[in-house]
Amino acid sequence: NYKRYNLVKKKAIVYTLYTYVCGIVGALIMGMIYNKVHEALGIATYSNVAIMGAVVFTPILFFLFPVSKEERKNALDMITPGVLEILACAKFGCFINGCCRGVTSEFGICYREETVEHFPIQAVEVLIMLIILFVTQFYFKKSKHNTVGTAYSITFSVYCV
Repeated sequence: NYKRYNLVKKKAIVYTLYTYVCGIVGALIMGMIYNKVHEALGIATYSNVAIMGAVVFTPILFFLFPVSKEERKNALDMITPGVLEILACAKFGCFINGCCRGVTSEFGICYREETVEHFPIQAVEVLIMLIILFVTQFYFKKSKHNTVGTAYSITFSVYCV
């Protein structure tokens, strides 16, 4: 994928590792924001991380990396499929672990030591993320109107919707 975006292999590896750091830091930042908002609203919940922070803060933190603007855009385009794949794996982990339950419903899954069934929204999210991944990657590979630096913003705008 790095060749498609005119990046050197060593730089592509550095960008990938930096992306992981940005994602982790972003998820931690969003977790802190989540906790402060819930505390202010008097809601008794706590979260160490919030996965949406990885999506929101990765490009922000990525633009702090000291390289040219064009190279940043290429690097963000390059890492887009990987970030979506990581998010899908994380959501699948939520589904398996049962940490983020869906709404109660007559159809669903009973998590550990519960008698109430929950709609498996995390599994649905994983399916949606894979569809978004395949559709956007197909578009960005085949489209003649593809603009450098738009893969991340378009992919994750669709994901957020």
